[in-house]
Order: sequence, then structure tokens, then C-alpha cells
Amino acid sequence: ILDKGAHPRLQTIAAVDPKGARKLEMELIGAARSGQLLEQVSEESMLKMLEKRAKKTKRFSKVTFNRRGSLLDTIGCDPEYAAKFGINITGWDEPLDSKES
Repeated sequence: ILDKGAHPRLQTIAAVDPKGARKLEMELIGAARSGQLLEQVSEESMLKMLEKRAKKTKRFSKVTFNRRGSLLDTIGCDPEYAAKFGINITGWDEPLDSKES
């Protein structure tokens, strides 16, 4: 069913997405059995099939960020406890304009 250029492309797809490659193989076999394929499938025509399928089934990835907290959250903003770590947090919650320069 596939020409010389399409077969390596299908193997590459199978390495990345085995289920997608298997689905494409079944689609090609079905088209060949029903007489829709008049010649061997080239790499370009296989890529067009993949593009059509990609347009039909748009996949969206959802990215979720999990904030673990900062060191100030861990130490509870206690100046004495922070000093044990070598951190000076006295006055960290005061507005910047109230400090004298």
C-alpha cells in the first residue's frame, strides 16, 4: 500500500505515537479494501491524511502549575526563626516608602 518514502514516515510516527500509527494503518487498509486507493500511498498523501485528521480532532493540553511556597511560607515569617537560616526579614512587610533612606 505504501511507497518507499511513506513506509519510513509511518515507522517514525509509530515510534512517537503507536496508537496513532495503528489508527493510520487501519485507515489505509480500509481505504485499500474499499477501492478508494488507486495507487500506492506516497509520503505527501499520507501527510495530507494526517493533517485532515489533526484538523478534525484538535487536542488541547492543559498545563497546571503547582506552587509549593516560598521560604517565608515555610518559616512562618518569624524573624528569630529566619535568623537561624541567615535570613533577615525584619521590616519585610512594611511599605517601602515608610523606610528612611
